[in-house]
Order: sequence, then structure tokens, then C-alpha cells
Amino acid sequence: MTQILASTIELIDDFSLTVIGDRKKIIFWDTCALLDIIRFPRDNNSASLASLIKIHKEIVNDRVYSVASEITIKEFNDHESSTITESKEIIKKNSEQYESIMEIVNFFTSSQTGYSHINTVSYNIERYLINIVDEIIQKTVFIQKDEIATVWLDRIVQKKTPLRRKGEYKDAAIWSTCISLADKIDAASELENVIFFSSNVNDYYQAGTTNFSHDILTECTSYNIAFAINFDVVFLNL
Repeated sequence: MTQILASTIELIDDFSLTVIGDRKKIIFWDTCALLDIIRFPRDNNSASLASLIKIHKEIVNDRVYSVASEITIKEFNDHESSTITESKEIIKKNSEQYESIMEIVNFFTSSQTGYSHINTVSYNIERYLINIVDEIIQKTVFIQKDEIATVWLDRIVQKKTPLRRKGEYKDAAIWSTCISLADKIDAASELENVIFFSSNVNDYYQAGTTNFSHDILTECTSYNIAFAINFDVVFLNL
């Protein structure tokens, strides 16, 4: 697993000029979305894997920009090891559940159902997922956090989502970076939109609902941002 290095950080103005000179769609990752690649078996199936593979291909072939906040670097580096462990445990548990279900089937049916023992752990599936996230990270531009301090502070003062939900300052900073970038590249007037990817939907929903908050909906419309909650939605917006 490759730790994200600080040398990958860029000034938002510098990167904005790059985008203006060569327009492409932008996938803007929050930390959980990047970590979701490693723990893919937890919440996804083979259909979603096809979406992830296509997203990965678009990024490594430079057909879309991959972007995140500088804040994501420390968060990702701090949690990568535990996330790899989590992924291994999920794979092991699923293998054990399969064995248990087949034993129950054989107990309740008159004809014994033949099946082959499959030790999914031995396939080391997580190493393929780690390779994917590593290659995406190598192509990802991390925007310096200091430059969006004014936008971030304004969001804190106004208590806009995601702060309104649980006082999550890091989420607010990451979202502020995304809308700042969209503003600087004038995304609202372009066909190539920004895709913000976060599976942390509860931070952006209205309390007690599965609807995005008014703050988020308004800003998505104003800045031409598509909010993606999983790999399938990201791919559909490419």
C-alpha cells in the first residue's frame, strides 16, 4: 500500500488553470470514497465492480481528473491499515457464511446439495483493490487546504451542511474545496461537470431523511456538481 505523499499537493489556482486549458470531467473524492475502494466487498457487488473498473480506467488513461482535498492525505494515511484489515475480515466472514448456509441447506433438504469449499481468503482479493486505489492516488491532485480557508470559515459561521448535521469540520473543508474549485473553473457554464463522491451521505442529508439538504442541493445546482453516493452513480455521471 502506498502512503499519499505531500508532494502531490497543488494550489487551487494552478490546478484551475490546468482544467481551464484542458476541460475534462472531475471526480472529487472525499476520504471515505477512496477508502471504499479497499473495503469494496462490504457494500458492493459484481455489478458495481464493473463501475469501479471503468472509473479506474478513465482516471489512469487521463480522460477525467481525479481530485481531493489536502485534508484527505492524513485521513487516508491514518486509516488505510485498519481498512485493509477490515476488508480481509469481511472476505473471511462471507466465506464462512457461505459454508454455514450450505450446511443448513443440506440439513433441511432430502438430497444432499453438493458444493465445493471456496476459501475466498486465499485469493487475496484485497491486493487487487489496493492496487486500484494506489493507481488512482498516483493520478490524483490534492488541493492545498489553506487557500480555501475563507470559504471554509464562512461555511462554519453560517452553519451550513455538513456542519449543520454534526459539526464535522473536515467534511465542511472538503466540500468547500470542491465548490471553490467548481467556482474557479466556472463549471456552471461548462458541459464537463464536477462529480463529488462521498458515501458519507448522512452528513449531507436532511436529518431523519434520505434527501440531500437544501444547502447541498442549491450548491450542486449553482456549481454544476453531481453528488455521487456510490461507484455506480459516479460512472453514470462520467
